[in-house]
Amino acid sequence: INIKDLQEGFRELGIYSKPWYVYLVMRKYDRDFDGKLKFSDFCSLLSPVIKASGYGDQRQRINSGSQSQQKASDFKAALVKVLRTVVSVERESEELRHRILEKRLFNVHSAFIAVDIQQKAHVTPAQLQSFLEERGQQWSEEELVYFMERFDKDQDGRVSYSEFTQELAPKAPRDQ
Repeated sequence: INIKDLQEGFRELGIYSKPWYVYLVMRKYDRDFDGKLKFSDFCSLLSPVIKASGYGDQRQRINSGSQSQQKASDFKAALVKVLRTVVSVERESEELRHRILEKRLFNVHSAFIAVDIQQKAHVTPAQLQSFLEERGQQWSEEELVYFMERFDKDQDGRVSYSEFTQELAPKAPRDQ
């Protein structure tokens, strides 16, 4: 799926969004940055829908008649809800990126160094948790997993400086 296909699919589902927001979604889920969502990328985007619907459960049988139509309708409603949420999260994340970088006292390099307690040029979930606890913050396991999914682009279990700066850098113009 390329970006035009994604925009068209959103429109067909009644999701009307600025092109920059669709671009942000594409950029987040396109793991190899080739401008196309592969099946695995799309599954990653839809994983909340798949889990909620039981669609991925091999033991579940598709019923005939109205039950099947109801399941399809429920799946479509869940799909639209998740896609709208994904677009909203990307829009809000982009706004936050802009606000963070506008802060005069914020420096991306200094922030990374502060979290990279062991000075190994990468941050692990344990290091992040330790950094947060030292500052009186406690993240749930789910929040740490989300952070790693968001920042750890190569999925090696740690966040490099380049991944950190890549995630914090704005990807779209401010006024879009």
